[in-house]
Amino acid sequence: MSVKILPSQLSYEELLSMLNSEDVPAESTQITEFSDDVTPFLTTYEITPGDMPVSKKLLYKLYKTYSKAPIEQAHFNLKVGEYIADKSDKYYYINKDNFAISKHIYQQEKKIDKTKRLTSQKHFQWVMETMPITKGGFWLEGFIIFYLYKIHCKSHRISAKLGYKSFHNFLKLHFQYKRLSENRSLWFKVDEALYNRLTEEEKEVIRGARKKEGRSKKESTDSTNPTPQS
Repeated sequence: MSVKILPSQLSYEELLSMLNSEDVPAESTQITEFSDDVTPFLTTYEITPGDMPVSKKLLYKLYKTYSKAPIEQAHFNLKVGEYIADKSDKYYYINKDNFAISKHIYQQEKKIDKTKRLTSQKHFQWVMETMPITKGGFWLEGFIIFYLYKIHCKSHRISAKLGYKSFHNFLKLHFQYKRLSENRSLWFKVDEALYNRLTEEEKEVIRGARKKEGRSKKESTDSTNPTPQS
């Protein structure tokens, strides 16, 4: 089956030729919108037919970060198939590899406020109920609560779906918090049971590791940008 050519693949001369073609009705002065956003998606990311196999699920995942009202994957596959020949059940053969598509997904997901995502809200609600995390009178650093969160998810054999920043954003919505200085972690007021989940010695090990990591990052930055000698 022949495939359509994306607008982004046409040269200026080809587009101009199409506009001047007698096949275009003279009364067609209004530019119509696409019936869906798959074509604009492919055009935005400059995705065209190529030789590199990319997972269909991965491409659909990128599309979902792009679209405000994503269509179902089966419909998405049909629309993409209009422009990219469907040679495999699992892969599209395009001009970009899996790494490039994954990089786009990562960049898009960084922009998304997960506190407004229903799936993330349900996940955090599960965390609060099963860890549990409740309000109380004990101040505890956010990075220690995040550490406990990852351990909790691992013990239940599920992925920790929230990154450090997103997890903190959820905590800020539900708990009183303070930052002692600009360079310090956020502290959250939680219940005694969570506060005592780790011994003081274990907390100090985590704090020490965090300080060491911070120094390593600073030293790395300093070596990249050395101080000019007078």
